[in-house]
Amino acid sequence: MESANDKKKPSFSYPLLKPPEVTRCMNECLQVPFTDDDLSKPNGPRMLNVYEGITEIFMGISRDSYAHPNFAVLEMLDYPDLHVDAIAFMAFYRQLLKLMAKVGYEDFSLRDLQKPEPGHVRRICSAIINFAKFREERMSVFEACTQKTDELNDQRMQLQTANAELAERVNSIRLKRAEEEPAVQKLKEANSVLLGELRELKRQQTTLTNEMESRKKEKTEMTDTMTNNHLLIANVKQECVRLRSRIVVSPDKLKQALVDMNASLVAEKSNVQALEKKARDIQARIDVMHLVEQEVSTSIKLLTECEEQKNKFEEQQTTVATERDSAARREAELRELNIKEHSMKRQLLNSQEKLTRLQKYASTKRTTLEARLVKLREEYGASHTERAATQSKMDECMAASQEVEEKSFELMRSIDAEMTSRQSDFTRVKSQLELYMDEMRAAMQSDTHIMASVTI
Repeated sequence: MESANDKKKPSFSYPLLKPPEVTRCMNECLQVPFTDDDLSKPNGPRMLNVYEGITEIFMGISRDSYAHPNFAVLEMLDYPDLHVDAIAFMAFYRQLLKLMAKVGYEDFSLRDLQKPEPGHVRRICSAIINFAKFREERMSVFEACTQKTDELNDQRMQLQTANAELAERVNSIRLKRAEEEPAVQKLKEANSVLLGELRELKRQQTTLTNEMESRKKEKTEMTDTMTNNHLLIANVKQECVRLRSRIVVSPDKLKQALVDMNASLVAEKSNVQALEKKARDIQARIDVMHLVEQEVSTSIKLLTECEEQKNKFEEQQTTVATERDSAARREAELRELNIKEHSMKRQLLNSQEKLTRLQKYASTKRTTLEARLVKLREEYGASHTERAATQSKMDECMAASQEVEEKSFELMRSIDAEMTSRQSDFTRVKSQLELYMDEMRAAMQSDTHIMASVTI
């Protein structure tokens, strides 16, 4: 049946346990009733019960799970009530065959259920015990994975909560920025006015500086002229003293000379006073220029600070714009992930609805078949007296039953293929969900870093 698939499977090695050890492990480890006679003199019904207990432990199913066979298979049969037990038995056998392939015993067959042999039973039990020990060793890993899954789900919920809080903070920042926008605009306008005033003061400073330099040069020239005049006066006085002894005393000429000299001295004093007054005026203007220069320096410092504040404000605006764009991208990614999640949920709901419909259909078919089975039993009771006459027909029916069993085997293979396909679909959906969880975690972590940088 599955020889092609079995050839591709790797073979597993396991120790062949001694009979007492097999009996002890089956009873103590697996809690399956097992005696030495079951190992030395096995029989079909007893081993069927043992295998049923093993499938309940490892697969969670029993032979009673197949008491109600597939209704689609029964509809294909002419006398379905004759094959119910056979179909249920074969379904259980196929599950048991899969379990034996998993534990490493690939030679399992119907003979091991109908006419078991001691050697085969010992090898089968050894393989099952070895698999049970391996399963027990790996159970901690499975529990750790389950715990990690729960932790990841909790972390996902925390990240979703944090994302909602961050989104609320972003909205509050946007509202605050919208409220501060008029004040920022006013500051920009005031900054522009101050910049114009500063440029005007700079121009006045340049003009006053040039004028001050010109006045300084003029003061220096006048100071030099005044110094020269003082030297000339001193030289003239010395010359007068030197020449006074040589001059013939003439009162009139002397008086006239004194008058002239006094007039010249008065003129020089007036000139010196005028120059000193002009120098004082220039010094006063220089002092005023120093005050203006200090005010201009203060204005330049204020302008520099304003420009720094403006640059910082522009940098903050750029940062806020960047963070806004990043937040928008994250919101778009989050919306896409939500869409994927809704799509997965819809697929799950569709699958559940389909399963519900199938269960309802199976229930309806079961009721119909039970009614039909009652009717057939009544007919069978009525025709029991004619059994001897219809024996040949029963033989033909048995042949047909054998043919139907072969068809049922083929149908079982198709069902197994369909189950494999459903399992692959489940694996694909599971991988998509894991990928979705990874994307959600990455998005939440990225948003956390972004909002942390915005807060800083």
